[in-house]
Amino acid sequence: MTGVLVSGIIVIITFILFFVLSFKGMNLFAVILLASALVCFALPGGLSNMFGSFMDGTVGFIKNFCLVYTLGGAYGYCLMESKLGASVARHLIKVFGKKNAPVVLFVITCLLVVAGVQSYQFTILAIGLPLLKELNLPKKVALAAMSAGGGSVVYGILVGMPNPLNLAPTTYLGTTTMAGVVMSLICAAFAVAFIVIYLKWLTRSCIKKGQGFTAHPDDIIAKEDDELPPVWKGYICLLSVVVLSLIFQFVFGIPGIHSCVYAILISIVVCRLLVGKKWLPNTLATCVKGFTGAAIPHLMVSFVVGYGAVVQSTEAFKYVVQKILTLNIHPYLLTFIAVNLLAGMMANGIGGVNAFYSTLGPTLMANPAVNLEALHRISTIAGCGFDSLPHNGAIGFQLAVFKLSYKEGYFQQFMMSVLVNLLAGLLAVLIGILLY
Repeated sequence: MTGVLVSGIIVIITFILFFVLSFKGMNLFAVILLASALVCFALPGGLSNMFGSFMDGTVGFIKNFCLVYTLGGAYGYCLMESKLGASVARHLIKVFGKKNAPVVLFVITCLLVVAGVQSYQFTILAIGLPLLKELNLPKKVALAAMSAGGGSVVYGILVGMPNPLNLAPTTYLGTTTMAGVVMSLICAAFAVAFIVIYLKWLTRSCIKKGQGFTAHPDDIIAKEDDELPPVWKGYICLLSVVVLSLIFQFVFGIPGIHSCVYAILISIVVCRLLVGKKWLPNTLATCVKGFTGAAIPHLMVSFVVGYGAVVQSTEAFKYVVQKILTLNIHPYLLTFIAVNLLAGMMANGIGGVNAFYSTLGPTLMANPAVNLEALHRISTIAGCGFDSLPHNGAIGFQLAVFKLSYKEGYFQQFMMSVLVNLLAGLLAVLIGILLY
């Protein structure tokens, strides 16, 4: 019990340090290394765990996602330097109006995520920067729209999504990705309404407060009077990465990450063929800039994952997991609370769902009062709640891509990928109790 108490105190201290120092603007690499080193003292072997659990988590993430993120950066830079992103942005403003531009970014992000484009951040950046400049809105508006698209409706709420979070419960429950259709559609409608209302409010609030667009020195943005390439070429480039990713996955049966990498590579070639030397004079140099620009944010996210791996090795983590899974409350509410807390502690919704079902799955499946489809849907919605706390790698990556600090951008991420999902999850629990 002493080991649990000591490791628990240390983990809590590092959580607080992580949040406080990140929001104060301290270098995130230094924050992560400091927090990870402190947690190591709660483990046998002390700092040697930096070479064990920490590096295992870090290297594992790099192995899985390095090509996706770095090549995604190259693709995003091609869209920016060719001015195709600016061309699409101006067209969207013309078609949907300035007031609806953030909602359009939300919809585009949803489509990219559904297609399995895991480097969607760079595509949204390429479209979002000229859009924000045209509207004179701060980057946090596009960040909010992107966070909602990547971390809410199509991530765990909506049925049929072919992502790992929606697939995880099927392994334990024998359900399908279409589990809990009625619950899903009601919660998705609620989430979309919440997101649209918030984005419109945020836009009005920024205009009222005089918060305008501020460019970073490295941002590539077309000037207002610049000649732009035909917009149809921009849409073809955007569609190519989506369509090709889907074809590779569902026609050829290629894994999602591999499909995304192949789609990005081909889309870079498509971009070059469409715009030619006039708009993209040195494709290789552009790709190198995008590749290197994405490498540092990717490494930072990998370090965050390493920190999470160290925390998961502590006695306190194992103790909390055991206690969470033995709460004596309604099964649906238990699922909502337990998966959220596990996902938060692991900074990973999929890990939280798997930990929950591997421990409590058999007990819940044996309960005749539990509807497995409802259980499936509640757990996936809960899996995208507390997983988006500041120590989640994806949160840090989104901020790094937009060159925003935690203080500047995290509140928007919290609203669009934590709060909306918590409310949708509670709604799902209520629906489950009343209808299932």
